[in-house]
Amino acid sequence: MTQSDHPRNQLDQVICQIRYPAQLSIDRNMDLFQDRIRGDYPGYAQEQIVPIGVANPPGAGHIFTSPDSRWSINVSTGAMSLTTRTYRDWADFESRFESVFDAFREVFGVDSFNRIGLRYINAIRPSALGLDAGADVILRGPVSELFTGGLGTFRGGSCILDRDLDDGISCRTAVGTIVFTDNCPGYAIDNDVYTCRTVDGDDVITTLRRFNDISNRMFMEMASERLCRSVGL
Repeated sequence: MTQSDHPRNQLDQVICQIRYPAQLSIDRNMDLFQDRIRGDYPGYAQEQIVPIGVANPPGAGHIFTSPDSRWSINVSTGAMSLTTRTYRDWADFESRFESVFDAFREVFGVDSFNRIGLRYINAIRPSALGLDAGADVILRGPVSELFTGGLGTFRGGSCILDRDLDDGISCRTAVGTIVFTDNCPGYAIDNDVYTCRTVDGDDVITTLRRFNDISNRMFMEMASERLCRSVGL
């Protein structure tokens, strides 16, 4: 789900966010950054930043969007993120992020980051994959057992798993049931891999590659073999 370019992609959003000690000079130099990225992200708006995870730095975000509005950059005095609703594959996402990140480093001179996160939000519509909507079809046991229930009729819910890996890396996986706007039932598998240790600018891309590999394994831990095959894994 996180690495392959396949026609049955069930990803709703992919978000990469980097955080750094707040710098007021970023607001003063935002016009220079806009000039660097305007070719790919001509749209602009300013709004309150949307929290991702915990302890998100407050303040106004500068939002730059692609012509089709499917890609967006959010820059504030303490965080920068790249979000897409049109994820193709990791190579494409990495290339786009690296281009934005290079411009960011050159304009603002920020080269030390105190949180890096990569988040994959999968909105799985079983009917689009030719699968039954039963939890045991979509999710791997014993996770699927949480969504079947033995007493009464299961209506909906979610579970969250927090894990710590090596080298200061943490993972949060949220799995739950969802209902699409056309009332079709589905499931969400939301994987967020992050580190709060300080990362040098030259190591950010390598760190994100590792996060991508971890996210791929996390998805396969939650998804059934049938679902993995259906989405091309």
